[in-house]
Amino acid sequence: MVMIRRGRVTSAVLVAALIGIVFTPIAGHARTWHGAVHSTAHVYLLRGLMNVFSLGMDELAAKIRAHGIVATVHNHADYEELADEAARNYKAGEEGPIIIIGHSLGADAAVLMADRLGARGVPVRLVVPFDPVNPTVAGGNIARVVNLYISDGVGRSVARGPSFRGVLENIDLKGHVDVGHMSIDKSSRLQQQVLGYVLEAVHSGHEGAPARLVHTPRDHSRPTHEMAPIESSEKLKTTSAISHESR
Repeated sequence: MVMIRRGRVTSAVLVAALIGIVFTPIAGHARTWHGAVHSTAHVYLLRGLMNVFSLGMDELAAKIRAHGIVATVHNHADYEELADEAARNYKAGEEGPIIIIGHSLGADAAVLMADRLGARGVPVRLVVPFDPVNPTVAGGNIARVVNLYISDGVGRSVARGPSFRGVLENIDLKGHVDVGHMSIDKSSRLQQQVLGYVLEAVHSGHEGAPARLVHTPRDHSRPTHEMAPIESSEKLKTTSAISHESR
């Protein structure tokens, strides 16, 4: 009888503990494996044509999730519905800051999604288009745009809208034969660079300064078409022509 009573007490304690774990409020935060608490930031990644040619978005999403940040991958054609849902979540205090990344048609949609959020009074912390194929204009609700494009291919720069007061960087990767329209999103170096932008945007609590872009001297031991190493988010180096717009 004693053993039975002890077993019942132990079971009751375990049940109570489990209930406490399940119903403990998280207050809109996600806790990572190492115990760090992150905000309700949400990174939307938009694939391009036919939703099959931009798998670099999936790779980048996995790298972002490894830092405890919500990152979801979508078809570019769904940007309107995504914007409406993100706006509802933001106004309910369930989501934010909002970051949008896209490749090809997904890059176009990333800017369009940000514009739709702006029409609903929702700010967007960061937009990163990978080689957009149509002209786009950054709206006033966007804090920072970093456009990675190839001007001697199908890529297009992003223009500054009349109400835009943020940081706009058009980074032209022209001349780098190891990066093309179909592969730019899969470049591990560019993915690492964009991950740095994302972490800065999520954790800084304010809009960061633009990345410092410099022309670096040629290393004649390196083929002229090779991309210079990409370092931290504050030291983006390329050997190509760079269009840098900031305010």
